[in-house]
Amino acid sequence: MRLRDAVDSARRQGACQAVAPDWPTLGLRQIDSALGPIPPGTVGLLGAATGCGKSSIMLWAALNSPSAGIVSLEDGPLVIGTRALSLASGIDARRMLTGLDEDERERVEHAEQRLSQLDYPVVEVAVGADTMAVEMAVDKLAQAGCRTIWLDYLQKVRPGEDAPEDRRTAINVLWAALQRAAIRHEVVIVGISQLGRNAQEGEPNLHSFKESGDLENECRFALLAHKSVDSPTVVLTVAKGLFGGVGVQMVFERVDGSLKPVW
Repeated sequence: MRLRDAVDSARRQGACQAVAPDWPTLGLRQIDSALGPIPPGTVGLLGAATGCGKSSIMLWAALNSPSAGIVSLEDGPLVIGTRALSLASGIDARRMLTGLDEDERERVEHAEQRLSQLDYPVVEVAVGADTMAVEMAVDKLAQAGCRTIWLDYLQKVRPGEDAPEDRRTAINVLWAALQRAAIRHEVVIVGISQLGRNAQEGEPNLHSFKESGDLENECRFALLAHKSVDSPTVVLTVAKGLFGGVGVQMVFERVDGSLKPVW
């Protein structure tokens, strides 16, 4: 490929036009505004410590994006469906498993009706999948029309038979596969990653990712979530951005067991 071919590709996909290009969005209003249109072919990260709510943030974003897909490596349909109903109805997910009163049942029914009208997000459950299966799942979602694809989460990918035994190297092999898929399908992929033990308390930084030293260098944008010390909120911060936006934050509060943005 010559440089002018890359320039032609940028122009073809909407760069340098009178209006902003119709590129994928994450579904996170403040974060999308800070990052600007995210070029197709981009792979980014969302990192959070265990129990911080990274899957809930992902699901909120996917429900508020026009064309999102999810590759779930951790949860099956029951958990994902319950969380979606919780976000849409405002009812604690635990209540749905222990019994609802009449008002709550009505709220859940309305939420189910709204969700049934959505074409997206498209969910591909791939619990126990290896790198090749994950890449195939991404291919399937892209072919279904998804333009932003979330991978929940990187450390859950099972190394294939021929994969390196070293976990850090195996994650790098997966990351390269995601980069290929993002470019091939002209989509944005967001890999969710756990943070290391050093980030369980306080505000994390780019070096807080597990397998640090590789992921934060390879990603084109990085979002870090942490629990606020002074209030029952989760703060999502842009730690790295391809075209800027570093330091911009979006705050979520925990309402009835679910995370909701503080507008």
